[in-house]
Amino acid sequence: MSKTSKGSKIKNFFDLPEAELSPENRDKIIEKIARDIIEKGMGVPVIMTLQSVKPLSNVGSQMGLFFGSAFFPLIPGN
Repeated sequence: MSKTSKGSKIKNFFDLPEAELSPENRDKIIEKIARDIIEKGMGVPVIMTLQSVKPLSNVGSQMGLFFGSAFFPLIPGN
């Protein structure tokens, strides 16, 4: 297998299809999720869960950089 074909497979692996979601549909989905949460009385648990996970985003991003650094040479581009 040549380097160009291997590189193109990796490049194609990381190419994600564009999501076709209009702002109106996005707003409808968000509204439906919010209504379901309120109707089931899950407002407070959802807020507590989201707020407790929020500090972990920084830790997760740093772990992603650390463990992902082994794969950076395989990703084409700058």
